[in-house]
Amino acid sequence: MRYVAGQLLNFLEQARAITLSPGVDATLPVSRLYDGYADSVCRQSANSANPSVVVDLAMLDSSGGDNGNLDAWAAGVPTSWSVTATGGGSVAQTSVGGEVRTGSAAKLNKGAGTASLLKTYRVRAGQRLTVEAYVRIAAAGNIGLQLYNPVTKKYLTSGGAWQTAQAYWATEAASAVYVQKTVPFTVEDFAANQSAITYLELSVVATAGAGGSDFAFVDDAFIWPTWNALVVAGHNIDAGMVTEARSSTDNFGASNVLEATMAMRQPAFHSYLAAPSSKRWAKLAMTGTQSTQAGAVYAGELAVTYLETALSSGSYEWELQFMDEQVRNTSQTGKVTAMPLMTDARRILRMSFKPRSDAAYREMRDDIVRRSRGGQWPLIIAPIDGEDIVIHGRLDSSWRVVRLFLSQWGDDLTVSESPLPLVTS
Repeated sequence: MRYVAGQLLNFLEQARAITLSPGVDATLPVSRLYDGYADSVCRQSANSANPSVVVDLAMLDSSGGDNGNLDAWAAGVPTSWSVTATGGGSVAQTSVGGEVRTGSAAKLNKGAGTASLLKTYRVRAGQRLTVEAYVRIAAAGNIGLQLYNPVTKKYLTSGGAWQTAQAYWATEAASAVYVQKTVPFTVEDFAANQSAITYLELSVVATAGAGGSDFAFVDDAFIWPTWNALVVAGHNIDAGMVTEARSSTDNFGASNVLEATMAMRQPAFHSYLAAPSSKRWAKLAMTGTQSTQAGAVYAGELAVTYLETALSSGSYEWELQFMDEQVRNTSQTGKVTAMPLMTDARRILRMSFKPRSDAAYREMRDDIVRRSRGGQWPLIIAPIDGEDIVIHGRLDSSWRVVRLFLSQWGDDLTVSESPLPLVTS
């Protein structure tokens, strides 16, 4: 079984940019692709050949701000960043050719005090991420890049580990031209944070250089998630359309990697990648033109996400129930008339588990049940590895577990698929 549950499971929710081609219908906006409900659809603006959705997975910060490229400034401060400058230290915007990588950059001088920038991110406990920044120095300048979890009080090291002692995940003291600094890492898990959601503080610190020409420069600082699945739910994509999951390191310029060719299914389908992708851009690419009957492509949910493989796979006697919601009338003579309410039957999945380790039990309790808060937040589940069934839905609000033996538990999960798009004609 593969699954993901809880807040921020859909990486589109924090994505820096989502671009539909040929465009988006203004009455059915992009935000509907990640609102957690498959019945509120986002639609392309026209029925054109080879439609697509491109996602820049670089994350917005905890306040929904962007500006990782440090191009937007107001009153001497980069928007969506906080600045600390004491004892003659300074942080300033620069647009001088050799001092920037793109647009503008931040120029830090420590002076006799401090100079630093900080941005806070809201992330999933246990999430796999990549952090990247471009830095350079002038004269005796020196720069340190820091990631701190204020909940666990730990710092990320250059090796991608977490420790209590202060640490920088990258430093630079020599290069007079911009160099890339990047580290893949995993956020501390649910047990460490005692929460499904935690926070990371990204800091840029001038660590040395008090002279008037001793500067540290930073540009294009971003964090983005690793993903291994693309899920489409509540859609109208024709069976003959070729659908692909693609990735890129440069917004599909020179880099355009086919990650998986997807098998279209109704009412939902997905691809599970052969290997997780840490590339910053993801794309749902469709080849062909929709039929006149189907019209422009729409989808209720488009999730770029990371599906975990459960430690406990569940019993074989799982149950799948089809609920074809309808308005139904029976006349006095027994004649039945029915009008469908949704474009397809939604499904209810019931599964039984018998975890045989403490880790498997805690996974069920914390990473599925507690993350989803009894259906307050959505869940995506693919019950059988290698099969095409995938359900985007909600967990039932009641859950109980029985301890059968010292090292064995028993529990049941019921997942109700999200309502599907309504029938309008």
